[in-house]
Amino acid sequence: MIRMLTVATLVLASMPALAQSEVPKGDGAGDERRYQFNPVEGGTLRLDTRSGQVSLCSRRAGGWVCALVADDRNAFEQEIARLQADNGRLQSENGRLKQSLLDRGAPLPDGAAPPAERGEATPAPRRDEIDRVMSALERAWRRLVDMIGNLQKDMGKS
Repeated sequence: MIRMLTVATLVLASMPALAQSEVPKGDGAGDERRYQFNPVEGGTLRLDTRSGQVSLCSRRAGGWVCALVADDRNAFEQEIARLQADNGRLQSENGRLKQSLLDRGAPLPDGAAPPAERGEATPAPRRDEIDRVMSALERAWRRLVDMIGNLQKDMGKS
């Protein structure tokens, strides 16, 4: 079990390195090509290969103007962080309420476990949980490899 978790950790740790290794290099004179341009209807998409930001560039009266394309990823990451903070706060409040009931001698509702004591060992993950995590990691890995392959094909066409 520990070996599988170690392998999963190594796979996840290598994913950013693989993604970074696919950034196109410049002409060998020491400068890297930072932006990648792709023509689209209404202008050109500009990909910043360092930050991953995408902009739509179009010709206007005063010249070319590039506007950032809405990035749902940032909104999702902010929402996840907010929900995780709320979850931690709610778990803490839930534990205080359970302890308050127990201190008054009132029984906990059916299915409610007493609040976890500090230093209490967490149970080891079950086999089905590990299998589910490993399947998700495998799907993510395959999708990443497919994305890198498609990116290489697209770059070869330009």
